[in-house]
Order: sequence, then C-alpha cells, then structure tokens
Amino acid sequence: MKDLAGPVSICCNDDVLKSYIMCFSTIRFDSQKQYASLDDLKRNVLFSEKMINYGEHAVAIPRMELFVERLEKAALKEGYCLTKKTVNYYDFAKDNVLEEYPKNAFRKRREFSYQREFRFLLRKRDVVVEHVTLEVGDLSDIAQSCKSADLNGLLKINVG
Repeated sequence: MKDLAGPVSICCNDDVLKSYIMCFSTIRFDSQKQYASLDDLKRNVLFSEKMINYGEHAVAIPRMELFVERLEKAALKEGYCLTKKTVNYYDFAKDNVLEEYPKNAFRKRREFSYQREFRFLLRKRDVVVEHVTLEVGDLSDIAQSCKSADLNGLLKINVG
C-alpha cells in the first residue's frame, strides 16, 4: 500500500450503490477568526466568483434548520437513513486519508474548498433506484430563487 496514488476509501459496493448525496454551498462565518477588514470578512463569507458562475440561478435557504427538519421527516417516511455534515477538505499531496464509509462521503480535496459544501447522505438498506425524490412540501416560506449573480447581494453583514 506504499505506492497508492491518493487517499484510500474503504466501502462495500452495496453501500455506494444504495447511497445518494445532495450537495449545497454554504456561507460560513468563523467567530474565532480575526478579520483584518470588512473586505477580508466578505471574502471569507460571501460566495466566490467560481460559485456564482456555476449556474445562472440559485436557491437561497436562509431558514436552513426548517429545511433540514422537512428533509429529515421526508427521508424517514421513505425509509432512508439521513446523515448531514459539512465537507472536510484535505490536502491531496500531504494528507493520508484512510476512512471508512460513510465518513469518506464527507471528504473532498482542498482544491474544491471554495465550494464550502454541506452534504446530505441518504442511504437505504434494500432498494437501489436511479434517483430519489423526497416530498418536502412547499418551500416558499423558507427559500427563495434568484439569479446567481444576485446571491451575495441578498446577504446582509452587520458588524458591531
């Protein structure tokens, strides 16, 4: 195992085939970090130009806790196990990553850290289907669609 090209993940094919991942980009504010200026803070919190250019439209979910509640309820109703977690980014050249499933579903190479992902992993013991649709109901009370270019403008940063 000394000549491997990169990190190793250990999982049974059945685990992977019975899993579905939903990925979201997030804003993150590190309250422990010292920011040199408001511009420095904005660079760390707002969505990068790379993310803005992923697509023409986006959906902002300011009430994430309510979305998660609805998603958990829908997953449970359909017999799925739901795991949710922030993606941990690693340095491909330095880090020796040997993790078992499902932990490896929440790891990604550091070059993608600008995505600031939060993932939901859905797993089911028995049925393998091409895609999953969960009925979470009307989200208009907790989410809003917008042009991706307008996304950062929806955020308000108050300092003080």
